[in-house]
Amino acid sequence: MSDFIPDAVMSPLSYAGSGDAAARLAKLQSEFSAVLQVPRVFVRNQGISHFLSGSPTDTLLFPQSDPRSGRSRYQWSDRGDGISYGRYLDDA
Repeated sequence: MSDFIPDAVMSPLSYAGSGDAAARLAKLQSEFSAVLQVPRVFVRNQGISHFLSGSPTDTLLFPQSDPRSGRSRYQWSDRGDGISYGRYLDDA
């Protein structure tokens, strides 16, 4: 999986650790910018998890204007520690 570069990451909220918001975001930024190979990670709170990607316009689900509205845009694979890596579906 060394040459696998995910398009997105899902992380439990607890993975960000403790501390203030800046410290939690710094931890996510530090690890996942390297994983996604982007200079900046954009983090969205999804209730019980964070959705992270390299673009501020990425969405977890297809938009309402799409016939696939509400379905995931990604195929997810578990890293083994609660973190999941997502790859865009072929038609996403």
